[in-house]
Amino acid sequence: MRKTFLLDHKNTFALLLSFAIILIAVLSYSRIVYVQSQQQILDSLYEISSQSKEVLTKEIRCNQEVIANLATLIGNAGMMEDPELWDYLEAVNQRNRFKRMGVIFPDGTSRTSDNEPMYLGDRTYFRHSMAGQSAVSDTLTDKVGGGEINVCSAPIWNGDSVAGVLFATYPTEYYRQILSVSTFDGFGFSYVTKSNGDRVVGSGHQDSLGDFKNIFSAVRALDPDNTASALQMREDMAAGSSGYVIYNREGQERYLYYQPLGVNDWYL
Repeated sequence: MRKTFLLDHKNTFALLLSFAIILIAVLSYSRIVYVQSQQQILDSLYEISSQSKEVLTKEIRCNQEVIANLATLIGNAGMMEDPELWDYLEAVNQRNRFKRMGVIFPDGTSRTSDNEPMYLGDRTYFRHSMAGQSAVSDTLTDKVGGGEINVCSAPIWNGDSVAGVLFATYPTEYYRQILSVSTFDGFGFSYVTKSNGDRVVGSGHQDSLGDFKNIFSAVRALDPDNTASALQMREDMAAGSSGYVIYNREGQERYLYYQPLGVNDWYL
């Protein structure tokens, strides 16, 4: 009887040991599959983000080049006071699908291709270009009719001094459309923010965070458990680093990859 009990005990122990080994193997395999799946997601996010970055920066640089070259032409030809300048700017404006183009004079007053004079001396891009630099603005509210806009500007040189600033305005929606390429079977979407998290370009995707003011605050507001992820993003972006976080939204894990755009302090 005792022999049978010992035998049953040994069999039970062997069975439990086998079950434990199988469970460990299953968990280990599941972990390997999860890690591999996660890496595939991150690799895809990196690839898609890099492609979007290339397309967007190429478009921004192209607009900057158009404005800079035109500003040089106006300065070299002494066209600041030429009445034909405005017809020429309107033609360039139409070809490049800008909202408007114009010249800002040193006193901050302006003249535009759509005959909407306004004071722009308080704009940061104006101050940068009057200091001799080409500039791309953050997202601004248009002084004519409202709406979100971005502006490219360049100095118009007269010898060694800046005689004025050439600028071109385009709706921020223009950037949004560039970033609206469908990814991850329609579930992925992109934003552009400043390094402090403030929105530059939102997303029109139905599942996006909408026109949030700050990406860190928006992620944190979705779930209290997202606080650590929001802080990690803030630290990485303040340091100019790329990275990713996993955050919770409506009970689901979401991945968010970010990298410097190479324009101002913007992040994609």
